[in-house]
Amino acid sequence: MSKGCIIKPIVLLLVSVGINTPSVQAQDQAFPVASVRSLKVDIAGGHLKIRTLEGTESAKVIYDPQTLSSGCRFYAKIDGSELIVYYKPRSLVPNRFCKADFEIVVPPEVSISVSHEHGTTSISGNYKKMDLNLVFSLFKLNSVAPRVVANTVSTESVFRFGSSAVDTVFELSAVGGSNRLELPSASKVKLRHQSMMSKVENEFGSESAATFQVEAKLMSSFLRIVKTK
Repeated sequence: MSKGCIIKPIVLLLVSVGINTPSVQAQDQAFPVASVRSLKVDIAGGHLKIRTLEGTESAKVIYDPQTLSSGCRFYAKIDGSELIVYYKPRSLVPNRFCKADFEIVVPPEVSISVSHEHGTTSISGNYKKMDLNLVFSLFKLNSVAPRVVANTVSTESVFRFGSSAVDTVFELSAVGGSNRLELPSASKVKLRHQSMMSKVENEFGSESAATFQVEAKLMSSFLRIVKTK
């Protein structure tokens, strides 16, 4: 059993053998907050929700076994101070045939790394840093984070930042798809971009002394930076 992992017996059974049982309700795995400084998720397919919760005593992975693809295993474990969540096939079936729906709850100010293909991802809360790799996905962010690095391929993305008072660096590399960046109307933005067969719209203009820095590399993609109401 992984360090610091509290798993209900029924969850352990389901995670170990990777089965679907229609009568089983969503279960959770809990990890002491002191053990979690960062989160890494590497999945394909399904629906993923990540959020922060102030004052929580444990990080949780809430998993619905009814949505796990047959023949796949679901894993959540602590490695050092990092919570790692992923699933993979029990045989030689490619990973893209595995999918599941789950929610992850972590304390504020952790760093997160998310890789998701062919799925839907929603992230909310306050984080220290984000690294995002999204392929053929739908993505929505509602957050405060000093640094966000996003690599997207054929993804429809909405990045919404809730504070203009936090110095933020947002780095976007996009191939195909569309990306919408939503910022408070009081934000000061510095935009630098390189684009090929792409379009950029910016409601803020660009200021050299801005607190919100946007660096974008686009190929056959669309970036729109808008003011939130």
